[in-house]
Amino acid sequence: MTRPDKLGRFYSFAILHSLFVIFFLSGCVTTPKSVPKPPPNLSPQVPTTPASPAVPEAKPPAPVPKPAAVASPPAVVSTPALPKDEFVLSIDSEPSGATIVVNGIPIGKAPLQLRVKTTLQGFFRDYLTVKARFLATSEDETSITVEDDCTPREKIPGKIIFTPQGAQRQL
Repeated sequence: MTRPDKLGRFYSFAILHSLFVIFFLSGCVTTPKSVPKPPPNLSPQVPTTPASPAVPEAKPPAPVPKPAAVASPPAVVSTPALPKDEFVLSIDSEPSGATIVVNGIPIGKAPLQLRVKTTLQGFFRDYLTVKARFLATSEDETSITVEDDCTPREKIPGKIIFTPQGAQRQL
């Protein structure tokens, strides 16, 4: 065998090896994963404490007095009805003010109310993970996270109360 043939084989092998490495390594590169969108069945309710208005309200004019003989009927306050496939779950913490995280999404501080999807029989429709984060207030304390997993095999409780020792469900 002559020397030029060996060089030709070497270059052919080097080119094939380079192509193999390029194609193999290009298959190993992954794109960064994006943050998942929040599940459509979670919609936090308005906090239980009313927010103070940002703009002071103007006082309405004084009402005109009505004759004493005519009595007005009491005002009826109606709340919007929930759809049949939703339930309002109350979440509280002792001590209050724990940060509540549902399926990895922070939704507010306890106490709060959460609308969840339900079956007609009152069970959770989807898996739901509720966490309460108790943050340390001094260097002597440590932050604690308490978790409660809800599955479609469980009935929806009326309330979940989180403490640093664990979660308790109330019907």
